[in-house]
Amino acid sequence: VSRRIKWYNAKYGNISVKLFAKTHLIHTPQGKICIAMVTPGKANDSPYPRMMIKMIPSGSGDLLGDVAYGGIKNCNVVRESGRRPVIDPKSNAVPNGHNAREI
Repeated sequence: VSRRIKWYNAKYGNISVKLFAKTHLIHTPQGKICIAMVTPGKANDSPYPRMMIKMIPSGSGDLLGDVAYGGIKNCNVVRESGRRPVIDPKSNAVPNGHNAREI
């Protein structure tokens, strides 16, 4: 949190992203962390939710996720775990021939 401005600068090219790491968390609504994973700052976010979901027991309920985790493969893994993915679509997503933001 204290380095948010520096991360913003790294994200948009002012300083190197190599200086940072990302933390991915799955937690309960009460805030109990089920699993956490730290990745390099330059790593693509997409494959990590699949790995993390496979490490926790199957269950029910909703799994809320960031737009970066909204790919079809991630949503399918969430469904296979018995949960429902609730992830905002990417701005350029085109389901059934319509832009997701227009629906």
